[in-house]
Amino acid sequence: MLRNPLAGDHGGGWATRPGVDYPYTDSGLHEASVRIHPHNGDWQAAGLVARADEHVRRPVVVADTYHVGNLPAKGAFIRVEPPDVAVVRVLKRAENDEGVVVRLVEASGAHVAVVLSGQLVGRKVTTSLAPYEVQTLLVPDEASAPARAVSITELEHSTEAGADSWRR
Repeated sequence: MLRNPLAGDHGGGWATRPGVDYPYTDSGLHEASVRIHPHNGDWQAAGLVARADEHVRRPVVVADTYHVGNLPAKGAFIRVEPPDVAVVRVLKRAENDEGVVVRLVEASGAHVAVVLSGQLVGRKVTTSLAPYEVQTLLVPDEASAPARAVSITELEHSTEAGADSWRR
């Protein structure tokens, strides 16, 4: 899991005192964890990308007691169907504060129809993903406005008058 070359100098000659001008690469104490997930079939059917995400992104748990509020006793913050196929990589408020941005990655190498729902998106949103596609959606707060694909910088794709560009 670790490698130990002397340094990442690559022959640049900038460092003349090993361990003083630069730290030794991967030296010292390290902490790591390994998860073994036995399964039948191939890695796609086992949902190993989703299992890896679960392993490295531990859930944030906030201990709280019952209190009065307007939310139901239980529900889904966000739900992705089918599970373990499309992985949510980004979930945030849009830069222009008009909705929620969701970035999905198809992780199994198949075409898939995806349905997003839950309290965060406030409705059912459907999209489709090609094998290994990364797709960024803007889900507007206004329920009558459709969710739409945007670029990583939250710009909309435009092909008006033969132009192939991105715009706000």
